[in-house]
Amino acid sequence: MTSSLPTLLSYPSCSLPWKHSRMTEPDNCNEPLQAALIQEEILKILKDAKVLARRFYRLTGKPLGVTGEVAEYEAATRLGLLLHPARQAGYDATEALEDGVARIQIKGRCILNPQKITGRMGAIDLRQPFDTVLLVLLDS
Repeated sequence: MTSSLPTLLSYPSCSLPWKHSRMTEPDNCNEPLQAALIQEEILKILKDAKVLARRFYRLTGKPLGVTGEVAEYEAATRLGLLLHPARQAGYDATEALEDGVARIQIKGRCILNPQKITGRMGAIDLRQPFDTVLLVLLDS
């Protein structure tokens, strides 16, 4: 199966998301196909989540709580970054460079009204490995 979608996930040696849970890997591991299917499903979910988050905010005045995931998705698709599985200490994505790989920590913030910018960014743990921090500002 070929897809025009950018590569968003890196699961070495078929360590798909269930490998880190109590479930076991399937016996017939078809890594490229499974990764592509997971990638397409994630893109669809994040697209739907963006719409739901906007609707939720309009109805309640409160954020839905998916800003970080949407920021990572937007950064990866727009900048061609390779997202890593959740809970990767220090960084969320990598970028291939001529002289190696840059480890990128992604922080997201939704700014609905540029006249009223308030709030804080998530903490940056300087003890964890990363090369750069990318701030993604999202509007409505």
